[in-house]
Amino acid sequence: LLDYADRQISQLSGGQQQRVFLARALAQEADLYFMDEPFAGVDVASEQNIFNALKDLKAKGKTVCVVHHDLATVAEYFDHVILLNGRVVACGE
Repeated sequence: LLDYADRQISQLSGGQQQRVFLARALAQEADLYFMDEPFAGVDVASEQNIFNALKDLKAKGKTVCVVHHDLATVAEYFDHVILLNGRVVACGE
């Protein structure tokens, strides 16, 4: 993203914005991360990079809570899920 360093965040594409938000969160080196749709608007390569970053956080003992709407990938990406539909529908591994 170095090529975009001089741009305002509003001038970046959705995928570029997602990567900037993730980079900003990672720079804080927190123990707990809340992410709202970190895979939205990104290409497949970026999605894989974000997924790898989330795996690295988990390996470092960090907690990551993610809002994710793609039920086809949720089992692959996450080890614990809470399914909501106005109320808790299901919860578990």
